[in-house]
Amino acid sequence: MKKILFIFASVMVLGSCNDDYLDTSREDAIPAEAFFKTSDDAVASVNAIYANLRSWRLDAFAPLILSISSDDAEKGSSTGDASFFSDINNFTYTPSAFIINDYWQGQFFGVNLTNQSITNIPGITMDEALKTRLIAEARFLRAQHYFNLVRTFGGVPIFDGLPADKNYNIPKKFC
Repeated sequence: MKKILFIFASVMVLGSCNDDYLDTSREDAIPAEAFFKTSDDAVASVNAIYANLRSWRLDAFAPLILSISSDDAEKGSSTGDASFFSDINNFTYTPSAFIINDYWQGQFFGVNLTNQSITNIPGITMDEALKTRLIAEARFLRAQHYFNLVRTFGGVPIFDGLPADKNYNIPKKFC
């Protein structure tokens, strides 16, 4: 009986050494190869651009970056409260300041979303009026992101599509 129990336990231990249960697929994401196939995908891609406008990086402190650094608003409150706003008000912030970095990343995330829509929607077989409208909305929203970037940072790298070489690290060019 001990031999049978030992053999059964050995088979169970050796047979259970598979770790494929660790390889799980994300249930909240669609693989890029399976997206941009239908008109619903096209609408969802443009909706994602609009959703990004309500993200923390663009909506939480972004209006304050522009208004506190101008004469449109004062930081107010005590000196120690939200000291990063004092840095913005006094123009003493650094590029590593989280609020500045988040705003930069949020705007360029929006540019990436718009470029994906503008590049991929034309290849979808769908109603032409809807296709034209979605591409126009994406182009407008890309322009809005660039307007915000230029207004905040001056000249910025321009991506008017998805780079074929996948190089998104374009240095700023000074004229």
